[in-house]
Amino acid sequence: MSDLIKLTIDNKQVSVPKGTVIVEAAKSVGINIPVFCYHEKLKPVGACRMCLVEVGMPKRNPDGSPALNPDGTPVIAFMPKPQTACTTPVSEGMVVRTASPMVIKAQKGVLEFLLINHPLDCPVCDKGGECPLQDQTFRYGPGASRFVPSDKLHFVKPIDLSERIALDRERCIMCFRCVRFQEEIAGDPQIDVFQRGARSEIGVVPGQTFDSNFSGNTIELCPVGALTSKEFRFRARSWEMRNVASVCPLCAVGCNVTLQVRDNKILRILARDNDEVNEVWICDRGRFDYEYINQNRLSAPMLRRGDHMEKVEWAVAQEAVVSALSKVIKEHGPAAIGGIASPRLTNEDLYVFQKFMRTVIGTNNVDYRLSGQPTIAGHRQVAIGDIESAQGILVVGSDIFDDLPILGLRVRKAAVHGQAKLVLAYPRRVKLANEAAAWLQHKDGAELALLKALLSALNGQASPDLTAECGLTPEQIAEAAKALAGRSPCIILYGQKLVENEQGAEILQALEALAKALEAKLHGLIVEGNAQGARDMGVTPEWLPGRRPLDDVAARQEMAMLWGVTNLPQTPGLHGRQMLVAAAEGRLKALYLIGVNPLAVADGDLALVEKALANLDVLIVQDMAPGEAGRAATIVLPGLSFAEAEGTYTNVEGRVQRLTPALQPTGHMRADWRIVAEIAARLGGGGWGYGSAGDVLAEIARVVPDYADLTYDKIGNTGHILREVANLSEVTIS
Repeated sequence: MSDLIKLTIDNKQVSVPKGTVIVEAAKSVGINIPVFCYHEKLKPVGACRMCLVEVGMPKRNPDGSPALNPDGTPVIAFMPKPQTACTTPVSEGMVVRTASPMVIKAQKGVLEFLLINHPLDCPVCDKGGECPLQDQTFRYGPGASRFVPSDKLHFVKPIDLSERIALDRERCIMCFRCVRFQEEIAGDPQIDVFQRGARSEIGVVPGQTFDSNFSGNTIELCPVGALTSKEFRFRARSWEMRNVASVCPLCAVGCNVTLQVRDNKILRILARDNDEVNEVWICDRGRFDYEYINQNRLSAPMLRRGDHMEKVEWAVAQEAVVSALSKVIKEHGPAAIGGIASPRLTNEDLYVFQKFMRTVIGTNNVDYRLSGQPTIAGHRQVAIGDIESAQGILVVGSDIFDDLPILGLRVRKAAVHGQAKLVLAYPRRVKLANEAAAWLQHKDGAELALLKALLSALNGQASPDLTAECGLTPEQIAEAAKALAGRSPCIILYGQKLVENEQGAEILQALEALAKALEAKLHGLIVEGNAQGARDMGVTPEWLPGRRPLDDVAARQEMAMLWGVTNLPQTPGLHGRQMLVAAAEGRLKALYLIGVNPLAVADGDLALVEKALANLDVLIVQDMAPGEAGRAATIVLPGLSFAEAEGTYTNVEGRVQRLTPALQPTGHMRADWRIVAEIAARLGGGGWGYGSAGDVLAEIARVVPDYADLTYDKIGNTGHILREVANLSEVTIS
């Protein structure tokens, strides 16, 4: 506790860590110091001067001893001018006044100065109702200005900074938050300040475009209405919208977001603070890509009648599904049916779907991917928040900024603002290479040789054959090994797809050997939204829920007992791609797709997908929008989007987070788990007794060991971290 500094702020005693700035010290005891340019995640610059306070220090006698008042208290000598609370660190015995006459005069002067050219267009400004300048002018401002409004500067408004962001230049107060964010946090210094004095303005750096994947954060950071979203501009006021806490499904980070809703439509998505996951940032995909939720939705079940689709009642659609699947089972057996579910579905949806396929249909043909690779249990040893405190980081087989953008910010933060030495192993130059102490640009598919070469270098051995196989030099490998050696804590982040191929077992062994040599933690980077949850729920052809191996007799018996069935299918199931191949060859007769459109993600094999879908006797598509697959379907069932669903996601670090419904389902939409459970009951699966998504989670908590005793209340606001899963010995590659 020796690093704690004691000071007094407005007669309150405060103890804060050494290095804390005054504005944060005041915040710790509930004292608000107004700011514009300051942000806790950015370096302080003291640009706006709004945070001016009086600062006094204990006076000392000529001999260095403390000067004391007659009553024995220290004599405090106040500085002649106010100081910026955002740039002044605390010191022992400091006395701060935040509301003295000097401070009040300074605050009024600063606000009057800021409003010299700032237009008073609050009634038409998108920031109205959530504007710090507006709020602080009412609370701290002079009430009237001595400057004539007709003398204000005027600009053409707005101008485009990018396809998504508009700039009203006269509103800008030069806090530099947007410029600082792009340089310090995003690492994309694409905007800057141009001109000088009253003519200063924000603009795009010549020769560049403002296309950063994190550009939307500048809109939220802007303390006035200078930067606005072109998609949201003039659509609503903040008080007209309902704020709903949710989780972004677009990648496996699971960023916390706020969905702002009016008239049952999402009008805006904002970042929601969670320091353990996304801090206060989200990427532009998560911020702007939401119109698909509001448009072109399926509202009722549809059934193919000849060459066209007709809307039908739920009972008719469900009977059609039951009849079609029963016919396939009777004529061709359960193995002729397959199911593929989207990794953007909730844990509850995914769990019920695989339970339906295994206990009702009787097949292990279930997957969450369209690939044909084995499903390997990657390591899960690193929490997102641990990354920035790492001393050494090796990233191999992943372009993090493209796969998991916000995780990329954490790695960059560790390398640029922390103490980490970053080594990147990737065959192409990517953004993270700019921050790497060593970038190993190896040949495609040479990751195994590279890992072995790194291990040899750490052991002091040269491996010219291995380095040549990688397309690198021994010096490059030695430099990377030197950067990582002795760095503790050290972490290794590897792309999960790196180990899901024919070399997977060897690559895993090499990763574990390298981790042992570096005393590092290992973490497999799963990319798709709730892919980790899909694995945990058993939506794979090799695993039952809880990563119980399918070929383990005891595991199958345990699962059958938990589900109350006599037996489970033993035959290994087909992966997503294998199902498409089987359909194209006529071996698979029925395919049940939930939230998946194979035609849109065919990965260059469109001919196979088209042939497979055309060759099926039965294609059931359960989705929120019709899509290409829906137009080819036998039966279409309307499901929900993440904005309407209740349930949970499990992110890349194994954190379970909760979705809260923001929109009311329209038409005849239903929760995906409910649709499947009702079909299961009609197919003779018995009533599972699910009245809500919470009931499904309660069963998951009983069945899946990592999720034991998990409830919505336990998940809370920041989510619930599952225990580590580091032992791969029980998982084999098939």
